[in-house]
Amino acid sequence: MTGYLAWRRLRGAGARVFHETFGRGVAVLGRLALGRGGELAPEPERVLALSLQKIGDAVATEPALRILAERWPRASLEVAAAASLERGPDMGACEVFAMIPQVKRVHPVRRRRDLRALAGTSDLVLVFGLRARDAWAGLRVRGGRGVAVGYGWGGRGAALDRVYAPPPQIMLTATEARESGARPQHELWGELLVRAGIATAYDVTRAGPPRLVVPEKAARDASALLGEREVPERFVALAPWNAQPHYRWPEERWVEFAKRLSIAAASPREAGGGSGWGAGPPVVIVGGHARDEVEHAARIAKATGAVSFAGQLPLDRTAALLARAALVVAVDSGPAHVARAVGATTVVLFGPGSPPVWAPPGARVLQRTDLCHGCRQPRCYRSRRECLEDLTVESVLEATVRSP
Repeated sequence: MTGYLAWRRLRGAGARVFHETFGRGVAVLGRLALGRGGELAPEPERVLALSLQKIGDAVATEPALRILAERWPRASLEVAAAASLERGPDMGACEVFAMIPQVKRVHPVRRRRDLRALAGTSDLVLVFGLRARDAWAGLRVRGGRGVAVGYGWGGRGAALDRVYAPPPQIMLTATEARESGARPQHELWGELLVRAGIATAYDVTRAGPPRLVVPEKAARDASALLGEREVPERFVALAPWNAQPHYRWPEERWVEFAKRLSIAAASPREAGGGSGWGAGPPVVIVGGHARDEVEHAARIAKATGAVSFAGQLPLDRTAALLARAALVVAVDSGPAHVARAVGATTVVLFGPGSPPVWAPPGARVLQRTDLCHGCRQPRCYRSRRECLEDLTVESVLEATVRSP
């Protein structure tokens, strides 16, 4: 453990030196080649938000986009967002923005040439990302016109025209975030608008948490699909997958949980209290199109009799299913954020993540409060993932049957 942490610190120091020297120098040359960014127009005609992140991070940008639409109602608010390479040009995080009515157009980004096609077309480019590659993408999209605005730390935002230091909470562990009163992720992007002089702190507070609107056709299709699969109106949805292994609850725990859920719901005393569920609810599983994710969901469904929709639906249909669920139980993942954004009661199982910052607002979070929980490390350096492996089925059942 000590050796791994020492290596992480050394690597972080090296990256910081690289970005603050070589990276900053190259960024200066890039801006000189494209021309310096202009001043922020008082009434921009076209505003482009750049979000090359995952689904959960994309959901967190919704309040900021709503603020932008209110600030400049006549502007064309567009988004360039990451699109999955696995299925079609509109799969992946870019689907989130199709459920935000204020967004006039979504540009799927799969390759660099997709960014080049947008160069010089916007008066303002807002970069919703914290990596050096996000800043470079913002400069590429800005081209010779407009101004690129975003966060930057340790030299990572040097390519931007107007760069602001992000709040320190992005790198805090769960304990540090709780002790410092850290704000949730969606407010980070609202704070960017405040620092850029686009919005006020009151605007950020008034915007509240993310809200997604399920298209009517997606809602009708989801209802028909549930009818075809003979899923009754009251069901529990599970989202058991995260692409990072140390963010997953063990598969055998999901199997045991799904098997015991009906018994616990019908007999609340077994899980510690009344739930109002009545008869045990059926279980459905949602997920993306990655092969490992689909196979993972299929194994759980086969062992428990649950109905799996993993890999079968675009995101808006998945959101419609989640909105209809009586309860959603998920790991720290994109579907957890989508579930809360469409108003579903949600229980989220957290491991290395920091809930005060990264949990979906309003979700009930289960996380161990000892050992190395909320470490924020990119991989687990222990022999076993104690933060999630020691999260018991009983504790999740109790949270589930107690949820309204």
